[in-house]
Amino acid sequence: GPITQEVLPPEVFLADVAPLESGLFEQRVLLTLRVTNPNGFDLDARGLSFALSMNGQPLARGASNASLSVPALGEELVQVEASTTTMGLIQQLRQLAARRELSYELTGRLHLDDRMGVPFVRFERAASLAPASSSEQAPPSLPEADPPRSRAARAGSARCAR
Repeated sequence: GPITQEVLPPEVFLADVAPLESGLFEQRVLLTLRVTNPNGFDLDARGLSFALSMNGQPLARGASNASLSVPALGEELVQVEASTTTMGLIQQLRQLAARRELSYELTGRLHLDDRMGVPFVRFERAASLAPASSSEQAPPSLPEADPPRSRAARAGSARCAR
């Protein structure tokens, strides 16, 4: 029978974006989404639909009718194709170069299996990434060797670390 408990919305994170085929007017991308289930029961879905905005501007939309089961209090990676316009992608790349910051908002619906008792749950995720500036990216260096210390000094520093 259908689940009688309230279905909490999943947390959906953008894990990766990979380019697919492209044309003059449209770009196809493969998004990898990490779907986390906060419920104490499996979330069984018959698909999902979503919209992705970058830096406040709509970028891509997509849907998948692939079945998905996210374990109770667990997570699942889902790959979905999305489309964007070539012009929209170019504008996003220009903004990224100018702002050196990337923010995104992912909204959508997880379309649930009939036995879940509700037709869908909505999800929404906003995040921001700011790349480190080139001045902050120092080359890796080897740690300097500690000068030899007496056994008492080493014991004292161990006591201070507690």
